[in-house]
Amino acid sequence: MTNNFEERLKNVRDLLRSTDEMFENAVSYLPKDIQKFIREQVYDRLFGELRESIVQSRPPRIMVIGRTGHGKSSFINALAGRRVAETSKDRPGQHQAEEHPIVFPSGFSWNVIDSRGLFDATTPDGASETNAADTLKRDLETYDPDVIIHVLPANERAISEDLTVFRRFQDGFRVSKPTIIVLNKADAVNPLRAWPPEAYPQKAGELLAHMRYLADEVLRVEHEDLVEDRPFLGFLVKDSAYQAIIPVASYREEGEEECVWNHDLVRSFIGNVLPKSAQFSFYVAQNNMSLLREYTDNIINSFVVAAGGVGGTPIPVADIVVLTPLQMLMIALIGTMAGRPPSMDTATEFLAAAGVNVGVGLGLRAAAQTILRVFPPTAPFAPFISAGVASQGTLALGKAAQAYFFKDVTDPGGAGKVPVTP
Repeated sequence: MTNNFEERLKNVRDLLRSTDEMFENAVSYLPKDIQKFIREQVYDRLFGELRESIVQSRPPRIMVIGRTGHGKSSFINALAGRRVAETSKDRPGQHQAEEHPIVFPSGFSWNVIDSRGLFDATTPDGASETNAADTLKRDLETYDPDVIIHVLPANERAISEDLTVFRRFQDGFRVSKPTIIVLNKADAVNPLRAWPPEAYPQKAGELLAHMRYLADEVLRVEHEDLVEDRPFLGFLVKDSAYQAIIPVASYREEGEEECVWNHDLVRSFIGNVLPKSAQFSFYVAQNNMSLLREYTDNIINSFVVAAGGVGGTPIPVADIVVLTPLQMLMIALIGTMAGRPPSMDTATEFLAAAGVNVGVGLGLRAAAQTILRVFPPTAPFAPFISAGVASQGTLALGKAAQAYFFKDVTDPGGAGKVPVTP
């Protein structure tokens, strides 16, 4: 994967431009009213979304709040996969939010804001709850985070005061930001030497008991398991100031044994609640292939919807060529997420491997008919393309491309229940 940020975005812009040209060629023979409908209602909408989410992508803004000693800095380091925040240097009562611009080898970056002791009992002016709420309001106005991570210790139960302060803050200031409770120090839950939880049912049971206490007794909210058959990995919370409760272990010190656990589920949740303008940078920055594969599900869904829009026009099946630029762009973007160059060559690589001849001498119409033969939709054909036929064929093509480019990558568990940003 190329490390040059600007070059990568330029290549994506070039890819969109070449697709524009293919589209103009594909629809040129259609009636003017159908051309206008497809251009305005399908392609312009899809391309606008792609430009916002990819070409105009910006770094995500992630705010981490919690008390001194609860492991905010170690969590930030583990989440980023590198040492970016100093640990154990804050004194209770001392608050100064600190922003950490994290630049990854990919050239993409995150902005992580550490609240540094926001909920400490003793503050410089002696006013605990009021000071914390005012300070949080100021920090939110200053940094405008996309998501808030509230770090709490998994091995302590005296945490209700912090949760009360945050809920009162949200009610009083009418602030609505996606917020996740991260129960850090899961490795410190008894029995101490039993690790990881997947291998020690007693450890998993203790973690689950703490999560249920927090959800049922403290927050008093409904919840469901994020990962089927493994409830100790996290809860999806309903109708609350918080959207999820996820336990993690974040111990990462030089020269000592590393204990980092369950951060992929946190990353997955963050990625799905981020605004579209920050998702691309968030996922690509890490070069985490499992999460990049997950992100391509969003890409496929966008193109399936667009294909359904094309199918909403009375276009004969013989003229399904209008879908070809859209489908090839989808394939190219899936390949791009897997590390291939952002170009139509990436799409033709997959199609050639699938037995579709899309050589220079083959016109768009012939290529479209070949794609339709190799990746037929499950619905029966009619004289005209239907929304179902167009959508199902595009979905089949997208899933096949995903399997090809990410053939050695497994899908991260739990992502299916994560709420996706509309």
